[in-house]
Amino acid sequence: LSKGKRMNITTKKSLLATMVGLFAATGGLQQAYGQDGEEATAQERLDEIIVTATKREVNLQETALSITAVTGEELENLGVVALGEFVENIPGASLINQGPGKRQVVLRGVTTSSFEGGRATTGTYLNDFPLVGGSADMRLVDIDRVEVLKGPQGTLYGKSAMGGIVRYITNKPDTGNYSGGITLYASDIEEGGSSVGGHAYLNVPLSESLAARTVLYRYDNAGFIDNVGTDSKDVNTEETSGGRLALRWDVSDTASVDFEYHSQAMRSGGATGLGTQSISSTYSPTPHDGFNPFAPPNNLLAPDLSDPSYFNTTNGSNSFDVEALNLNVEMEFDPYTVNLMLSNKQILWGSESDSSPYVFVYDGITHFDKVEKGKLDGESIELRFVSKTGGFIDWIAGIWYESEEGGFKRKTIGSTPTDLLLFGFFPSIDGDVGEDSIDRWKIEETAIYGEVGLNLTEKTRLSLGYRRSDVLSDSELLKAAGTFDALVGLPSQVGIDEVVQEDVNTYKANLEHRFSDRVFVYATASSGYRVGGFNRGGLLANRSTYKSDTLWNYELGLKSSWLNDRLTANTSVYVLKWDDIQLAAFDNDTFVYGTVNVGSAQIEGVEAEVRYRATENLSLSINYAYLDAVLTEDYFGADDPTIITAKSGDRLPGSPKNSYSLFVDWRAPLSEEMTLSFNATYRYVGSRLNSLGAGLAPNESYDSVNVKAGIEHESGFQVSLFANNLLDERATNASALVGVITYTFVNQPRVFGLNVGYSF
Repeated sequence: LSKGKRMNITTKKSLLATMVGLFAATGGLQQAYGQDGEEATAQERLDEIIVTATKREVNLQETALSITAVTGEELENLGVVALGEFVENIPGASLINQGPGKRQVVLRGVTTSSFEGGRATTGTYLNDFPLVGGSADMRLVDIDRVEVLKGPQGTLYGKSAMGGIVRYITNKPDTGNYSGGITLYASDIEEGGSSVGGHAYLNVPLSESLAARTVLYRYDNAGFIDNVGTDSKDVNTEETSGGRLALRWDVSDTASVDFEYHSQAMRSGGATGLGTQSISSTYSPTPHDGFNPFAPPNNLLAPDLSDPSYFNTTNGSNSFDVEALNLNVEMEFDPYTVNLMLSNKQILWGSESDSSPYVFVYDGITHFDKVEKGKLDGESIELRFVSKTGGFIDWIAGIWYESEEGGFKRKTIGSTPTDLLLFGFFPSIDGDVGEDSIDRWKIEETAIYGEVGLNLTEKTRLSLGYRRSDVLSDSELLKAAGTFDALVGLPSQVGIDEVVQEDVNTYKANLEHRFSDRVFVYATASSGYRVGGFNRGGLLANRSTYKSDTLWNYELGLKSSWLNDRLTANTSVYVLKWDDIQLAAFDNDTFVYGTVNVGSAQIEGVEAEVRYRATENLSLSINYAYLDAVLTEDYFGADDPTIITAKSGDRLPGSPKNSYSLFVDWRAPLSEEMTLSFNATYRYVGSRLNSLGAGLAPNESYDSVNVKAGIEHESGFQVSLFANNLLDERATNASALVGVITYTFVNQPRVFGLNVGYSF
């Protein structure tokens, strides 16, 4: 299929249905031929998945909350090594994709833009330790499972858990056996370059009580966007390398120590100032008005997604470096288990780009080279007590402290052959320092939390949770000495400081009732919050502080297993009440972004997941989500509080109303030593708005198909072919408007590739 052409959706669905029917028929014949009775039934049951989202080990199907778990085996079968490659298959989840290190997960539509940065509404954890910033975009190598908790999780997880939590659970060192594996790949992007990479892991028992596990990976992924202004091809490259070292010491039968070091470095090209993997309206040095370098060229166009020659306005680069040290000491006592968890992490990020389009200069020879660098140091301490279960009452209690301290430098230097009047009035000379600022901030949370469970009967359970958080947000402007800084009203003096302190309470109540061992319902009311802060600069300085926004979730869920555990069907219905919404607002007079509290919204939704082990060889599943997110108050603009920007009843941006996914996984023996495997994924994502009120056109709906087929040998060797985005669909994940320059973040075109691996 040529780029930009869409296959009729009915044809696509018929094709998928034909594949499902074919493999179902084949699997059924093999089942009838080779098996019967209890043995066949046991082999056809869905695998049990144990999750720890509630701080206890519980069967996924017995967990009274809306949670999706994707096992490491499933990730490996799909060839997935990054969250962005599968998260939209999860009902209720969507992705803001601005390129490497700038990918944010949105759960249940809890966002106000499809491109804003700001403080996250979804928390990210590596095992039991919180991650921040670009570290959420870690690679999924040697992962036991990924747990996605939907709905606010404020009582157990604290701030930034309004929409939910994503937890990466790694495989732990094993003192029993040596094991390891390596996977290499090569792929080619349609109308783009070629990619290579791979990953490996090794588990080494060091003694009867001590083991080590290490992971290494490197991915060199090619680009597909061209820069017509500099005649550069495939500029949006991505290089990611990293690793993990874990040690586990079983001190005794009742005590253990887990240590983990994680490191990842990301480099990406083709920066537009907003991220990679974006196309934009373009300009070329000619034709333009030589007497007015600020006049948009005659060929200034909106991005054409059907044109295979994607283009970009500026070359540049982005970087994200992450390090984390985690320590977990666990001790078991008769009535409870104690965990002491310590974490230290550091993130370094930076970018280089040409900012000329931001100040509307299109002459092709004037440049404003911008360099941005940031650093974030974080640490957390948690002491948690978890009681044993089995009696009338059980409980969880803990003490929590987390600190994040960061700094940010920005500098822009102009290169102009002649003196210019920017914006028609502001003088700029060659070598002029436009921006020269340094900001620092620190956020601290100190909290106590607890949860009590009452087993009212053998089938009915009530649990109540509470968290009390003291949150301190301290920001400081050290310097703002550039000419652009003065233009937007930033002062040049050193040491402007502002502190925002809040006491936040979060709650949870959950009632569950089991009709049988395989069917139960639950009702939940829970709250979450996102920490407030301080703005400076421009007209937004008049609203310098913004407070925490809060959210309440009211949910009714059903979990069930059928056909001797061959089929599971789970669904949830929810209503979210969101107050004091933090909105990233742009001041058109001073070109400064800030945050304001703008009112309230209501989000209503339905999520459903069905998994079916049709035969020993064939597994099917379908996920569906409906989401209706609207303002319940008029929103008045940040520039002029008398003008309505968005009305009550307008949709919130960033998430589709309808989305669903279909999965087929089929495997059958070719011989006593070899197995043939095939899987296919079909995904549909509905249209999404970009921002509140008038502005950019909505992101159109899209669908995609990924397929993979391979052969596995019992010795551990495997080889597979894969095709991602088989139908070569265009998906716009986010857009932003900066002046008259439109940036549109797009998905990767069709990719064909080869995987080769070995494990033991």
